[in-house]
Amino acid sequence: MSLELLNILKSNGAYKSTSYTKNEAIIHKGDIATHLYVIISGSVKISYLHRNGQEVILVLLNQNQTFGGNGAFRDLDTNYIFKSVIEPTVIEIYCMDDIYEMIKKNHNLQRDLFRIWGEKYTMLEQRIRVLNIKSTLLRFIEVLLEFKEKFGYSCPDTNEIIINSPLDQEGIANYIRTTRVSVNTIIHQLKYASLIEYEKQKIVLKNDFFEHYKSIAYNL
Repeated sequence: MSLELLNILKSNGAYKSTSYTKNEAIIHKGDIATHLYVIISGSVKISYLHRNGQEVILVLLNQNQTFGGNGAFRDLDTNYIFKSVIEPTVIEIYCMDDIYEMIKKNHNLQRDLFRIWGEKYTMLEQRIRVLNIKSTLLRFIEVLLEFKEKFGYSCPDTNEIIINSPLDQEGIANYIRTTRVSVNTIIHQLKYASLIEYEKQKIVLKNDFFEHYKSIAYNL
């Protein structure tokens, strides 16, 4: 994320860079309100444990996205869990006191902080929109499209989209608020229709997937 505000802090050495292994906890109690976290590479899962013991995944963030600070996640319950899901995940950490002090010296820099907060709210609105979709199939397809942008690449030989999913079937089910059985059934339906290939956490979107996706979305 190239913002003047963060670039100045970085040039002054007012930040910390940390690398995390897979499934490593990222923050400690209280840090979420006092520090801004910028994902340089990798991916971060924000989740909590439901009272029934099931994990509920709120959002999945990747490169150039942020969390923490006094924006969208300021008042999160301290029971929320922040973990890396790709190894290595590299994160730069900025103290909010340093950010506010820099803005006092140059008021024009507040636009960068507003941009950071705005992107957080846009991301949350997108998640709410997807979770409000009644069709489990369409929620699953929306997540495939999200993963395509965040974790996918085009195969140079076939032009098919290959996604190295950070989540297994159980994780995807928790992400779209359904059961693993439902996710498994949808995967088999899409595989039978030759729209995707799925092996472990590698997903291949076939060339016909996007045309069929439009018709599915239209009919639901």
